[in-house]
Amino acid sequence: GILQGCTLTSFSHFLPVTLLNNWFSKKVGFAMGISCAASGGVGMLMSALLSRVIESYGWRTSALVNGLICVLLSAPFVLLVIRKNPDEKGLRPYGWDGETEVTGAKNSKTEEKTNVRLLTGSFLMVVIFSVCAKATVGFAQYLSGYGTSLAIFAEKGSILLTLYLLGNMCFKFFFGYTNDKMGVFRSTMLELTTLMVGCILLLTHVKNQMLVGAVLFGTCAMLSNVQSPLLVRTLWSKDNFAKAYARMVMIADASYYISITVFGFVYDYTGKYETVL
Repeated sequence: GILQGCTLTSFSHFLPVTLLNNWFSKKVGFAMGISCAASGGVGMLMSALLSRVIESYGWRTSALVNGLICVLLSAPFVLLVIRKNPDEKGLRPYGWDGETEVTGAKNSKTEEKTNVRLLTGSFLMVVIFSVCAKATVGFAQYLSGYGTSLAIFAEKGSILLTLYLLGNMCFKFFFGYTNDKMGVFRSTMLELTTLMVGCILLLTHVKNQMLVGAVLFGTCAMLSNVQSPLLVRTLWSKDNFAKAYARMVMIADASYYISITVFGFVYDYTGKYETVL
């Protein structure tokens, strides 16, 4: 578990976002949305595949299959295709118009001073936002249990988790696009509203409303994995983005794992998932 934890943050969150920030000057929201949508789409496919492997061959074989698939999907691209910056291949970032570099040069001293001193009010607010988003994603681990605890989903409680993953994938495409069109701050407010509606519907205990709520709840993954780095990107230059984002991810991911544990204790104490939600 410790070894998996060492790789999770950098491999699934930090590395893709940092690379995309280097490779895209425009439409970076949509690019991050496409990249992070894999966590929902591939998550659904792998969940179904590994469940069958466990039933037929046991969990050890399933763990081995999971590891081999991860290596086969990532290693060839990491070794042969991916580069940190486009200039390593003699290219420019997508949407580069020549002005970004000039503007950055003019403001480099100011930006460097701002970025070195990360404990600013703006950075702390983004960290709080990211911590709340990550903690909310932690409840997704309990969606199957929540469904099973209710009579209307007793036999198929996992349907809520499946629909959450569907919303996770679809909303990353949609809100990635809205970020580029509406701007980061307006899109953030729209996403927060969507998430709030999803939480309310999940509390209704009405089957069809809860199904819709589970899909809308998938917005929390967008807020956590895509919106947080986009907010950081509006405050820091491309050169200092990695430093600022690394610190934010460290704090936010800690809140994610703590929240999962705390949510479990709250359920044990109250006997209700609704309290956590």
